Amino acid sequence: MPLSSGCTKLKPCALPRSRDRCQYDFTSCLTAVDGQSCEIRCLEPFYSSRSGTTGAGLAQCPAGNVDPEQELQVLSLPDCVPQCDTEPPPGFVGSHESGWRCDEGYLGTATASCTVTEVGGSCITEFAASGCLAIQPCIPAVNNRLGNQCMYDMEACKQVSAGSTCEILCKHPFRGTSTIGTCPADNTDPLRMVDAVLPDCVLKVPCPDPEDGIPPEYRYTGNILDPVACSRGFAGPAKRECVAKLVPNSTDTCFAVGNFTGCDLIVPCMAPQISSTDCELNSTCTSILNAGESCETSCNKPLEGQMTVASCPADNTQLYRPAIWTRPVCMCPDPPIIPPGYAPALGEWECLAGYVGRAVKLCECQADEPLLRGCHSPVICGASGFQDTDMRTGFVGGRLLFGPSTLDGMTDEDGVSSYQVFWADDCGAPLPGLSPLLTVPPQTMGGPSNLWPAGCCKTDVYSVSIPPTELPSDARQLLILVLTSSGAAPDGLVVPVEDNKFVEIVTVPPKGTVGSGSNRRWASPLRLLFVAVLLRAHSEWAS
Repeated sequence: MPLSSGCTKLKPCALPRSRDRCQYDFTSCLTAVDGQSCEIRCLEPFYSSRSGTTGAGLAQCPAGNVDPEQELQVLSLPDCVPQCDTEPPPGFVGSHESGWRCDEGYLGTATASCTVTEVGGSCITEFAASGCLAIQPCIPAVNNRLGNQCMYDMEACKQVSAGSTCEILCKHPFRGTSTIGTCPADNTDPLRMVDAVLPDCVLKVPCPDPEDGIPPEYRYTGNILDPVACSRGFAGPAKRECVAKLVPNSTDTCFAVGNFTGCDLIVPCMAPQISSTDCELNSTCTSILNAGESCETSCNKPLEGQMTVASCPADNTQLYRPAIWTRPVCMCPDPPIIPPGYAPALGEWECLAGYVGRAVKLCECQADEPLLRGCHSPVICGASGFQDTDMRTGFVGGRLLFGPSTLDGMTDEDGVSSYQVFWADDCGAPLPGLSPLLTVPPQTMGGPSNLWPAGCCKTDVYSVSIPPTELPSDARQLLILVLTSSGAAPDGLVVPVEDNKFVEIVTVPPKGTVGSGSNRRWASPLRLLFVAVLLRAHSEWAS
């Protein structure tokens, strides 16, 4: 038999895979082939055709289709309305087709929806509605809000319908005119209270004292203008007024009674807290200051300042109240006697020229007087002496041996710029018009100011040569002065000079300390004695 070829059997189209399986019914399209058309209907009972529409859509299978996977061509879909058979909640009337509105006794804008969803191959309907609220009556609750069950009679306002009114009265023992409360016609709040301006209620007076009598903090004065005052030991604005209180074991029956307020127990104050280590202040205050008492606080010597008074009000009722007090402002005054080396400068103090250090004014704890400290006059600690080696009469020359500067009794060259050697007369004063014989730099220049033990005076630290020099007629001694950055120190050291060829050996005053405050007595007796001993030892050694 001959074989035929070229012809393929026509196939029906497949249903659209993306179709809404709960909304559209494609039953009439299951056999559509070769250009045939079919109707698409709303799937009942979940959907129905909207009224006024044809109720059907149209689909077509392409002509000559031989592909079983070819989907129908959807030309139009029906207008379907979801159908929920659930009863609407209270307050809603209408339908999905005609729309929804709020029922009588409800207010608002109704909103409703019916949705159909596919869950596990089944279609589930769900109805939701909102927007309609029930009209509610108002509640009184005014008494609870004010916390006064005794003042207002709200019995008529316990349940006020929307759009209605009620009368609010003053409750015994109060009196006053009544007012009207209203509940708005559109009230949908179940907790809304009656709108009202409460009446002005006042207690009937006079009223009796409490059954147990007047409180001990109060007393009657007999004065009609101020009938009540605080008892002894109490203070405050005493006041008696009539108040309403609930009858015991009652929730709404009240009575009027006198009520006393304003008086509190008088108590002490806390005195100023002054530490036992506070050197500034001297106080007569104890830790507690009784009401109406006072105490004094002043500045301790040597400080000066205005005394202040701490007081506790006579009517103090505040426990642990600090006493009324202002701390004295204490200042350190200038000392009555100014020691040498100090000068005032713009409200402070500074060291005079020739002194080294930093001036400080001190008021030490409970000292008798203020002190000035910090300025020191550098003084050479001592000298081994001068030995004349020039044999000529009227000429001297040789080596001068002396020690370093001291500050406040301690060997220290702090602030020393140089040492200068002058000819001096028998009083230790430098001869006028003559330049220094020698200028010697300190050994500590550029380094530590103390190269020697603090309490040790080495009288030969400096060994300098005086060249052969004609001895001035008035010269009896050598004066060694310390030169500081601010000038020459006020005190110097004198070393006796003896011309070995003198016919008569002139005994001159021994070395000593000179100063601007010595009234040109340039050497102190103690230092003169010390230098005399040195001179005698020197003479014995020379012989």
